[in-house]
Amino acid sequence: MGEFDFIICHGVYSWVPDEVQEAILGACGRSLSPTGVAYVGYNTYPGWKSKEIVRDAMLLSVGDSATIRAKVRRARGMVDFLQKVAQPGSVLGQALDDYQQMAAKTGDYYLLHEELELFNAPCYFRDFVARARAHGLDYLSEAQPGTRSRKTMDRRSLVTYSNTRTIRYSSNNTWISSSTDTSARRC
Repeated sequence: MGEFDFIICHGVYSWVPDEVQEAILGACGRSLSPTGVAYVGYNTYPGWKSKEIVRDAMLLSVGDSATIRAKVRRARGMVDFLQKVAQPGSVLGQALDDYQQMAAKTGDYYLLHEELELFNAPCYFRDFVARARAHGLDYLSEAQPGTRSRKTMDRRSLVTYSNTRTIRYSSNNTWISSSTDTSARRC
């Protein structure tokens, strides 16, 4: 297949089983040039913990719906129901508010992909990095540096570059994810 300077894998990693995730990272490790960069977008904890509440409720509500339209209708119906009964300011209430804000900007495709896919396996940042390292890869940077810290942090994390695929990073990234309620990373 050759070597590549860039490999992009967005909207796939969290939505496939473990063995496919390993294959993705393996392909990146084998196929990147010595200074290559792989972009991998995935859902991350802890931000996805509250989102799982809404996702689980939707999945339970769709049951064995025969059509995509029925799944979407039932899932949205569950969110509407929960919105009426959730206590304002509760974890569920906030998760529903967050979902509604995203749903207002997206269509049924997003609900089907993000919420109703068979697989949606968020992971902690540190676990993703450990899996990447097993394939000769390491964390470089967020795809949009600074977006994690704009809301609640004054300083941005620093990244030290080297001339190989190995980039040094601080475990502060795990704490950045926690403090900013990050639910998706694009590394």
